[in-house]
Amino acid sequence: MNEMTKLALVGTANLQSDAASLAALASLLPAGNREQQLLWQVGARAVYEQAGQLSSKVGLPAPAAADSQPEAPAAVRRCLQDAINGELTELAPWLVARLQQAGYRAPVALLPQILAKPETRELWRPLLGERGHWLAARNPADWNIEGENATADQAEHLTQWERDWQEGTLAQRRLALTAMRRHDAALARTWLGAVLPKEKAEQRLALLESFASTVDTDDEPLLEGLLADRRQAVRQLAANLLAGLPASACAARLAARADTCLSWQAGTAADGGAVQLTVNLPSELPKDWERDGILANPPYNAGKRSWWLQQLLALVPPQRWCAQSGATPEALLPILLADDWAEALLTGLAEATCRFADAAWASALFDEGLKPNGLGLDGGKLVKGRSNALPAFLGRLWPILPAETREAALLRLIVAEQLDAAYQCLFTLPAPWPASSVRAVSRVLNPASFGDVAPGNLDQRLALLELALLRCGDDALPALAEQVTKNLQGIAARPEWTYRYSQKRAEHSVELAAAKQTIIKEIPL
Repeated sequence: MNEMTKLALVGTANLQSDAASLAALASLLPAGNREQQLLWQVGARAVYEQAGQLSSKVGLPAPAAADSQPEAPAAVRRCLQDAINGELTELAPWLVARLQQAGYRAPVALLPQILAKPETRELWRPLLGERGHWLAARNPADWNIEGENATADQAEHLTQWERDWQEGTLAQRRLALTAMRRHDAALARTWLGAVLPKEKAEQRLALLESFASTVDTDDEPLLEGLLADRRQAVRQLAANLLAGLPASACAARLAARADTCLSWQAGTAADGGAVQLTVNLPSELPKDWERDGILANPPYNAGKRSWWLQQLLALVPPQRWCAQSGATPEALLPILLADDWAEALLTGLAEATCRFADAAWASALFDEGLKPNGLGLDGGKLVKGRSNALPAFLGRLWPILPAETREAALLRLIVAEQLDAAYQCLFTLPAPWPASSVRAVSRVLNPASFGDVAPGNLDQRLALLELALLRCGDDALPALAEQVTKNLQGIAARPEWTYRYSQKRAEHSVELAAAKQTIIKEIPL
């Protein structure tokens, strides 16, 4: 510690001696009291040291290696720039894949724009070429490319992960925990177990979420301990993760509770041999249920007991009810729909079907969800037999269906104009789409039907058509491009729609179609 720093920290009143000035500055400082003199000394020294530093000599870096691939054709550079800058963001993944497949790299003039966007840098990495990687190495602090140092000593990675875990921000700690989880699951578990009691509730939840996709039986003691956590969201997440471990004690407790709530009896001759269901629910939520992640208070306008039942069933594999009743999902659905607790039963079962990816139940629930919505009035009386909850699950159930039935189910969704669910399904369908899927979307979005479409529903149709533009094969694009142009003309002809988001979306679809057609023309495969 130099004398001036010491004097500033201790205080001039506590030290009798003054700090010596640099000889070159002593005669230049103005007069003043001790405090003023100290300030002049510190400021003058800082300026003196900066001004007196000699520039270091550095050698020029070795030039970039010659690129082995040609630049993308000049005709597509405008499309490339718009995709990089965010105007045609949706087109970027397809564009990168096409250029890569054709053996092109990004134009040199666009490399700084690519490297300056950390959120999309990895997407464009395959197109950087030798010069792009050379350029990124010149500015590693801001233009770092993930995986550039993949060949570095593994010990360096481990040291960095541990440093980030001990000293980093929450985001850095989550990344370090995830990386260590892949490398050494036991050590990552030890890390987490050691810090959780000391962390705030938000941090505990965020760190635990890093484990959600990789939980195994060795994690059970840690998760079981978290069932006593002070934060309800942490307890619920821990219980949800334990429910996914079939051999866990928590899963066994949840199944036992569900067995007490749902009782199945074989049918008799009097009732035609149909399986009978009896639902028995507690009048008050037991404390041990809450400990295992069942929330006591329902959402607005929902009954407490039906809320408890729905949550409980969502954590139990639905095949359990087939095993206990000896019936198939298709046979059990009418029984569930006829019960007084139908909506809670069906909602819980649908959640469980998605959680445990049960294809048999997914097929039955998907078919039921496509039927006209449920509880209606007949002569002033409530009529049972349909579920209002299931249509909301169609998009989540679709990926679980047997592969051979998915396309037919998707077409049924589109024909039934369940467009939100159809969008969820189609979003998971890899490109290029089958011709039948493109035709189905095109048929539903025929501009001739605009007269019967409410403005609010038009946005759903345009979103589907935009997705079809992005995922369709080259052969299907011309017809879709013509259709989006007609869509825009149809919207412009309706004064009540011209101020809406629909017109902007239609205009954007036209731009996407034009850009994609240009790229296909210039870069045929």
